[in-house]
Amino acid sequence: MATKLMRTAAIIACVACIAVGSGVWLLAVLRMHPVLVIDSPANQAAAVMADASDLIDLNASDALSLTALPGIGPVIAGRILEYRDLVGGFTDAEELSRVSGIGEKTMDSLRGLVYAGPVP
Repeated sequence: MATKLMRTAAIIACVACIAVGSGVWLLAVLRMHPVLVIDSPANQAAAVMADASDLIDLNASDALSLTALPGIGPVIAGRILEYRDLVGGFTDAEELSRVSGIGEKTMDSLRGLVYAGPVP
């Protein structure tokens, strides 16, 4: 019962923060993780995907799942897959910065959302 009440309170707090529209977005992850401070609406998707079960494995993902990431469209997703095929798989998520079109801002929004799992 207490957990359900805490989740409800977190949802109400999120809705209130979003409704205010102050430019600083607060999103409480329902599993009662610490509150994440999001600096722009564009990064909301990153916060929603921050749960460990939603991390995207760079070595097993397809183009469609990559396009769900912030700042990744179909063209960049294709480049990620081409790079993965070229090098035989990612050894580390930071390797994404070597893909053409992924700059520091995009890397900042992807950290914590992707990982390099075992190469299939």
